[in-house]
Amino acid sequence: MKYLRITTGLGFLIVSALAVLNFEFLKNQFLFLSPDGVIDPDSFLQLRIFLISFSAPGCLLVFYNRVASGLNSLSNSIEGWNSKRFLFIALVSALALRVLAVALIPIQLWADSAGYDYLATNWIAQGGFYYEGEPTAMLPPGYPFLLSRLYLVFGQAPISGAIFNIFLSVGTCYLAYLIARRVWNERVARLTLVIMAIFPSQILFTNQIMTETTFTFLFLFAIWLIIRVDSLKNLGWLSLALAGIVLGLSALTRPLTLTWIPLAALYWFRSRLGPRAPLGLFAVTLIFFAMTVAPWMIRNQRELGLSAISSNGGGNFYIGDNPRSGVGWSIPDTAIFKLNIPALEASNDRLGYSLGWDFIKKNPARFLKMGVLKVAFLYSIDIDALHYEIIRAANDGVTDRYVILAGVTQLFYMFVLALALAGTWKFFTTKELRTPGAYLLLATLAYWAAVHFVYFGFGRFHFPVIPIISAFAAVFVCRCVNTTIGQKISD
Repeated sequence: MKYLRITTGLGFLIVSALAVLNFEFLKNQFLFLSPDGVIDPDSFLQLRIFLISFSAPGCLLVFYNRVASGLNSLSNSIEGWNSKRFLFIALVSALALRVLAVALIPIQLWADSAGYDYLATNWIAQGGFYYEGEPTAMLPPGYPFLLSRLYLVFGQAPISGAIFNIFLSVGTCYLAYLIARRVWNERVARLTLVIMAIFPSQILFTNQIMTETTFTFLFLFAIWLIIRVDSLKNLGWLSLALAGIVLGLSALTRPLTLTWIPLAALYWFRSRLGPRAPLGLFAVTLIFFAMTVAPWMIRNQRELGLSAISSNGGGNFYIGDNPRSGVGWSIPDTAIFKLNIPALEASNDRLGYSLGWDFIKKNPARFLKMGVLKVAFLYSIDIDALHYEIIRAANDGVTDRYVILAGVTQLFYMFVLALALAGTWKFFTTKELRTPGAYLLLATLAYWAAVHFVYFGFGRFHFPVIPIISAFAAVFVCRCVNTTIGQKISD
């Protein structure tokens, strides 16, 4: 086993070295990822950064004993701290790092972020969700509405959104701690918080005017509310009602949670609450969820003839499943498929789903093959917070501080991902780790993969589950240093 581990690690290091040297044949090995067989400069730069980051799991495998010793020292250093002192230092450190990111990295409004800024500004000017003077549902309304309220209070400057993201991101770190403590124990929770506090992409996304930070906070808040209800003595009806509302708000930000909700029912069944209680708990959550999203869906039906939160679902589905589709964004070559035209939103949404399903039925093998590649792409790249800077550097042919920062970000992610994969293996092989909450977290990772298997993958789309990945990494660290999961840490 030792020789297999070292040999695999050396293989990763060789791939990393080849990427550093920029061997052209590496580029040719990945041409199949592009629908037209061409890899543009920024995509190749991202590919090189990804392959270079193989050095992280490579070093973990080759120097496992030394890495384990270092992780042991880290774990022991935080074990004896008073809980209040630890939380204060960890959360203040998380806050300081995010403030630095916002202060030092310029905010760039482009692609989706420019769209959110435009819709938020329009919301203030026209008193509603409009595009070019017409009612729209081109994107979910949650984030544009939040941004418009910030602009209304603090002025129409994107910096207000970034500053608000700082507090949401720190809140996400704390929620990750609370979830890990509830699912496993205090020590796992502390390690999860440390990882989240210094996680580069979590820090860098605070200055992105996009949905990721807001959605992740809402989603984790809902998970924490749900896992608090784990026994007949702790039904927490208020928590259930609030969970339904928060899940509704998250769906209005990104509709991913529309089909995630049944996992909550599975969690309650796993918690051995009896045959009837889980259905009742699920019904309460679902009622408050429906009460939150229903007004917006009624508005869309009345104004646009659309039975959905947003009209981009069909478009995204067809973008991921068409003759030119790759692992990421690929505009379909269809003349009748038009984007951002309010009068055609509902019909184009239906058209996108129709064309996508038609493609899948005619090309099942390609759909399955591309689905696997989409999921691989989803969980492979973690530098989208610097995407604008990467494109600029690639087109200019330079390696500047942002490229180096992207490399560090990707290395950290790959190291934590490797630990998380090992933590998942520990989950399956260690009975005491298999708590109902752990099953819910693992099912959420599988659900995320399934959604993007069908649609398409971007690195930033895994952003909301990074807290879960961090928690499983912390689980492995606790186990590899021979820590008893049930061990209590003094306050």
